[in-house]
Amino acid sequence: MTAEPPSGPLPDVLARLATDIPASDTGRARSARARVVGWPLIAGTVALVIVSAIVVGQP
Repeated sequence: MTAEPPSGPLPDVLARLATDIPASDTGRARSARARVVGWPLIAGTVALVIVSAIVVGQP
């Protein structure tokens, strides 16, 4: 009895994503992109938390 590979849309998407990553895409390039996206995302989250705390604290 052999196990069949999972089928459906999610495994297909994951397999396609795994094959679309070029071999030259190093960890350094990925971490640089993560920093470019990450810091504005963190700053936006902090600003949202501060604004929501001010709004909730209003009488």
